[in-house]
Amino acid sequence: MVESGNYDEAFSYAVSKLRGEKNKKTEYVKALEKAFDKLQSRDENTIVDLNAANNPDRWDRVYNVLSDMQNRQNALEPLLPLISKEGYKAGFSLDNYSSRLAIAENNICAFHYNEAVNLIAKSKSNKDKTLARTAYDELDVVARYKNNYKNSASLREEAIRLGRVVVFYDLITDNVIIPVALKNEILNMPISQYDNLWVDHVMGGQDISTSADFVVAIELLQILTGSEMESANHYQESKDVLIETKTVKEKRDSVDVIVEKQIFEKRTAYITEVFRSKESVMQGKLRLFDNKTKEFLTEIPISVYNNFKGYGCNYTGDYKAMTPETCDKLDHNLELFPSDNDVALVMTRAFRSTIVNEAKSFNSRFR
Repeated sequence: MVESGNYDEAFSYAVSKLRGEKNKKTEYVKALEKAFDKLQSRDENTIVDLNAANNPDRWDRVYNVLSDMQNRQNALEPLLPLISKEGYKAGFSLDNYSSRLAIAENNICAFHYNEAVNLIAKSKSNKDKTLARTAYDELDVVARYKNNYKNSASLREEAIRLGRVVVFYDLITDNVIIPVALKNEILNMPISQYDNLWVDHVMGGQDISTSADFVVAIELLQILTGSEMESANHYQESKDVLIETKTVKEKRDSVDVIVEKQIFEKRTAYITEVFRSKESVMQGKLRLFDNKTKEFLTEIPISVYNNFKGYGCNYTGDYKAMTPETCDKLDHNLELFPSDNDVALVMTRAFRSTIVNEAKSFNSRFR
């Protein structure tokens, strides 16, 4: 590995072979010595090149290279002094990287902090939320190194405020009369569950419609609770039913014989099936607008149906006269028709659930 220039592999392999080994092979000791020297020299040259470029954003890479050098040295130090079983003592040039890392860290924080300050200023003047979010990312880098660097904590809050999108949901019921209870069902839907760092969902009732970034118009077009429909099917089934078995004496070929005689009687069952139905519909649509540009973005129609089906089956007469299929259909619990209010409430909740699901999909538009 050393001869082919794979110094990273050679270093890791040699460390694993020498760690905890009493009789250390000279070839491994020399390989580790050479690999370490080559790697540290390579990384020092990389830092020289980065500094020569004099780019203010170079410090992230400088810090990473210094960290690699520090970690490599940390992996080596438990093996020192490193002497092979034949008496060969390896020589290593070690360094203290803490001060160089601190300098790189300070320069990283300064660069990303200044970038964030400039981006926030541009975000304010241009009213560009994207710039504020980028500023937040820059401050996030600062926080990875120093939590309390200058006023970066307050700048992060300002970046969030400038970059957050407000989505206002406006319920429009101009075309339909809706009871207050149903209206409140929609207004109280849990739309805020999809809030995140950059998106704030607000459901009606607040005077922010003009300042919101996006408006979702919830247009309720109609609530039709259907008529109650009932029909009945009457029929009868008859069967010869065994009602008695008698033992009688009969004469056969002049001989008395005891036989069983079955007595049947025709029985009838009168069956009534009742079918009930009530079909209702609630229709509306969602319309999404960019409130800043007044641009219409999309429209989503919503239709919610409630199809009540009730069934009952009963009989009079003799149960034994019915076929097995009819017996299986017997149902003494004929459902009552739901009230118009109950149907409307069920549909409103389904309508609300659809809106909430669409709100989740809208979030990707607001990033």
